[in-house]
Amino acid sequence: MVKLVKFVRKILFLTGMVCIVIYIPASIKSKALPRKDEILPQLYSWPRQVRISPRKFMVKSLEGDEYEVVARYHYTIYGLVVSLHHSDSWIDISHRDSGDTLNIADFSLVYGDNLKGPYLEAKYSHGDWTGWVRYYSDAFDMRGFSNNHLLTDDEEIARKILSVRVGDQVLIKGLLCDYRLVKGVKRGGLLRLKKIPLKPWSGYRPTSTTRDDHDCEIIYVKEIEVLRPGNPRWRRIARISGWGAIGGLLGGLFVYILEPLG
Repeated sequence: MVKLVKFVRKILFLTGMVCIVIYIPASIKSKALPRKDEILPQLYSWPRQVRISPRKFMVKSLEGDEYEVVARYHYTIYGLVVSLHHSDSWIDISHRDSGDTLNIADFSLVYGDNLKGPYLEAKYSHGDWTGWVRYYSDAFDMRGFSNNHLLTDDEEIARKILSVRVGDQVLIKGLLCDYRLVKGVKRGGLLRLKKIPLKPWSGYRPTSTTRDDHDCEIIYVKEIEVLRPGNPRWRRIARISGWGAIGGLLGGLFVYILEPLG
């Protein structure tokens, strides 16, 4: 019996280690950008925006904070997701400190002629609020790169937004808008049990309305669709090997703890 337990423990640990070896390259490859011949033709178009009379409306974020939104344009954008940031990330303190729970994610998108090649000669990264690009080709057009703050108070749309990954080709429809906090609470602590009333923002957080500046677009999202996911096979391998690594190592540790009882 003792020999069997030791054998099982070794198999579990070995499985975990093999899965780690598989997971690391699979995780890297799962975030690779698609080749030029994999880009959908829609993404070569520029964002389309239609001016509307400014319209104010109130919304409540999924965490219960209240905001005033000022819609300025109907907005449609096709793009390749080259970097992203989720506002509820444990390393993000900016959104929590400012009381911004309506902006649930940021996507940096590339579109237009950049997708004919220059996008592959650039490096992308993301902070709490800003998407960054460092490009090495003179053909890269900064007007074809945008960082988009995505707002929603709809659970289904939020789920779709948070499921998007780097390398996905997406369609986003909504409203270019300004917004401000009207009533909210600051949540602190590991379990966010501490709540502190926040003062309303004195001004609006404004959206960019032109491709000629380096400011961010703020989109109140009405519709989002992944037109073509990036690297689905490698994502599947990374997911399976990741869970395999966790299961194998924890299982081996559990058996090791019980081994003396055998």
